[in-house]
Amino acid sequence: MTREAEIQERLDNAPERPWFVKRYDLELFVESPDMMLQANLGYVGNRPESQADLIANAPEDLEYLLAKLVRYKNAVAAIKNVAATKWDVDDLEDLSGYEAQVDAILEVELGESASE
Repeated sequence: MTREAEIQERLDNAPERPWFVKRYDLELFVESPDMMLQANLGYVGNRPESQADLIANAPEDLEYLLAKLVRYKNAVAAIKNVAATKWDVDDLEDLSGYEAQVDAILEVELGESASE
């Protein structure tokens, strides 16, 4: 199983989302709506807000990054396919002169400008 598949499996098996940050008296928690997750991050005076925000948003952030990784892998495969079948390129490391075509493929595959 790939690392990406392992991460996706953990996301699929995680408690219901979205997770949220909740304060009880002087303690900060990250919780899931079904209460299957209730992580106590400790005393508010220790300033755990940034850790709570990181944990609460981790599932959505990971799903976003996994989806972006798939798009990048598809873009690289598309460039390799075009380079191998349509361009006069012997070495895929040397794509000089094909920058515009590479940028166009990346824009189609990624849905964003290649320079972003």
